[in-house]
Amino acid sequence: MKKISIIILGISCLVSLILSCSKDIGNYNYITLNNIQISDMATSYEAEYLMDTLKISPRISFSKEELDAKGLSYEWSAIPKASGIGSEKKILGLEKDLVYRVELLPATYDIYFKVKNMTNNTIYEQKAEIKVNTATYEGWMVLTEQNGKGKLGMVSLKGNGSTYTLIQNVLEKTEVREIDAPRSIQYCNSMGAWENIMIIGAQSAHRVNPAFFTWSPDQDFKYEMLDNTPDNNPAKIVTVDFFSEFLITNKGNLYFKDPIDEDIFTAPKNRDDQGKAFRAAPFVAYGSNTYSVNAVVFDTDAKRFLKLGNKATRCSTIPDGSLFSYTTNKELLHLSNSAFNNADNFAIMRDNDNQHYLYRFNIGNSNISQTYYDKIYSSEIQGATHFAVHPTLGYIFFAKGGAIYEYDMNLRMAKKMADYGNKKVTLLKFNTFTSTGKYYKPAYKELDQQLIVGINAPSQSQEASASLLLYEVPTINRDLILKNQYDGFPKIIDVTYRERWN
Repeated sequence: MKKISIIILGISCLVSLILSCSKDIGNYNYITLNNIQISDMATSYEAEYLMDTLKISPRISFSKEELDAKGLSYEWSAIPKASGIGSEKKILGLEKDLVYRVELLPATYDIYFKVKNMTNNTIYEQKAEIKVNTATYEGWMVLTEQNGKGKLGMVSLKGNGSTYTLIQNVLEKTEVREIDAPRSIQYCNSMGAWENIMIIGAQSAHRVNPAFFTWSPDQDFKYEMLDNTPDNNPAKIVTVDFFSEFLITNKGNLYFKDPIDEDIFTAPKNRDDQGKAFRAAPFVAYGSNTYSVNAVVFDTDAKRFLKLGNKATRCSTIPDGSLFSYTTNKELLHLSNSAFNNADNFAIMRDNDNQHYLYRFNIGNSNISQTYYDKIYSSEIQGATHFAVHPTLGYIFFAKGGAIYEYDMNLRMAKKMADYGNKKVTLLKFNTFTSTGKYYKPAYKELDQQLIVGINAPSQSQEASASLLLYEVPTINRDLILKNQYDGFPKIIDVTYRERWN
């Protein structure tokens, strides 16, 4: 009975409260607020990091009379959509019209525009989205030389590559130390887990951040080497697909790094079966099975090819085949990998009589097979300075002075493909893509097949004397087709592509 009495009493109180409230009318003054409407703002924006200035001029209107601007305050802010990118909130401006030089790190952000009515402390808000890209997001990185010093230009490609931005020197406002006598540049990565840009000069080598080209002293390449041999500066780095790296120094020392096992280059591997050290040429040939790397290098002292087996500590001799001896007694001018004939390696060599030869061999998991050997029947190749091999067609390109020739090993003849007159060819290559993008991105598949040429006009200003040319290479020795030309660089030393994995 006690519980029932309590329940009945509670219900009676609740009913009384409801009735008293329903009768309480006319005790308050209701005021219609002067609401603020924000318009003329897009729902999304796009800008380039450090390159663009974001300008937004929203329209402010009121539901009643217009308020004095002194009675309003404004705030523009950005919050990253993904966690872990910069601070949680960044103030972009405190004026009605936003004029902001984009310093947000590349990512996607929500932008908030807040208007506060200072009279009644009411806040009104409009939201938009901004995607911040970087001008160096993707494209050709061009290592150049001006007055003996290195610069890193870039052809920043957008969309499908039909539009681009030309950047003269992405290192200009970074911490990267001055590069004397630039030699090469390479995009390096390991299965997408990390990536960087390797820049090599005569006296120094550095890895830099590929998004912002930032650098710190601990990124000096010397900290990647266990070997502390004096003046042992990198001359060439070879990235094997998206996995391992070979390194050859200016002293001819050879190193290998497998990121699964180690993150530094350990002891040099340029020793033969007998333990004798040799000077390695700045080339590495490798097979199609890049997960179990077998490589072939060239001993410049004994003028012979040697095998460096997977995880081997030294090199070993290769038994002679039916086509040629691996002890060539010739000078190696060029060695490159290809997809031709199921991953043949092409070696261009010269004997003491200035006769040129072509060697081809294929590196398998357990053996090295010879596929071709012959003289190069071309008088034009005498004095050639640059060489390149088409990755699938097997045509050999070489430069002499201001001209480019294509050699067909089946026809045993060379054809002049381009003549630049007084301009000099300073670069001739095909770019080897190393990310998985090369398997599914149509643009990468197309660029992989294009001949890259750097030409320089000595008579012009050093600051803008060079051009970068990209050619499509047709079959059956037809003329080259110019696909793109980028002008206004200093002398071009090397080119590589800043790739993207997605």
